[in-house]
Amino acid sequence: MEHFWNEQLTIEQTRDGLAAALPLMYPDGWQITINIEPFSPAQAMITDKGRTLMMLDREGLNLGSQAKHNHALLEEKKKVFELDQHGFELRKLVKLPLNGIDVQLFAESLVSISHLIYRNESRSAQEKTVRKSLERTFQTYHFSPKQDVFLTGKVGEKIHVDFLFEKERQLAMESIEIHDRVKDYMERWAWRWTDLKKQNPELLSAMVYNPDLQDWDSTSLKIGHEVCDLFCPSHDRDQINPSFAVRGLNRLFSSNLTQRSSLHLFFSSSSRGGGCSGKVRLSWCSKS
Repeated sequence: MEHFWNEQLTIEQTRDGLAAALPLMYPDGWQITINIEPFSPAQAMITDKGRTLMMLDREGLNLGSQAKHNHALLEEKKKVFELDQHGFELRKLVKLPLNGIDVQLFAESLVSISHLIYRNESRSAQEKTVRKSLERTFQTYHFSPKQDVFLTGKVGEKIHVDFLFEKERQLAMESIEIHDRVKDYMERWAWRWTDLKKQNPELLSAMVYNPDLQDWDSTSLKIGHEVCDLFCPSHDRDQINPSFAVRGLNRLFSSNLTQRSSLHLFFSSSSRGGGCSGKVRLSWCSKS
């Protein structure tokens, strides 16, 4: 037993404390990893850094208050294991000196919560309005991006994007379907895009959202405009002018560009969410 634990338990020092990989797994086969960070002279914070709920969200499980059964189950498990939630992050304050049972129970709580993936209240296809709109647009005008691609960053080994165009340059595109906790979501994606571009400086990044269905604030919008080459709203009823679309994508992948350039999708929208007004088109613009 001791030999097994010595082989399977890995602990490394980080800038903020310790990271521990335990002999427990999520349903997708990834090992449970937790972080332990000092909080006060008498307390430490154990956290999953958002890995568990982000995994469930990525798989399409609806944990919002509108999915009453899933939400109730999550709240019950948090209460049983005495966990706090901050955005996607699950964490727990423990007393020092650290007791091994605290670490084990926290890890087991993550396993328990991760198995909510087998609940049947997933996000319905009808809710994915942004992605569905983009898929129809690509199909109509014969664009064939790869879908559901995992890219490798400088640190992150598997970063999922909805679409990937590949020619002389790559364009990775993510459709935003989340309804709440938008700021937390955008902060995570700011890190992901930065990480991906450290690994591939030529990568172009794009995010499209629906301001009518999402609770956007000025900070979240600023993050999107700052870190993305393209950040704009979309609406299910929109149609893209094909002449702009073809010319825009062709110029996007031109290797002769001397300026940092980006693909801009201009969609008609309400004033909410800071969207552009005017006729829907896909066009090429340069950033100075």
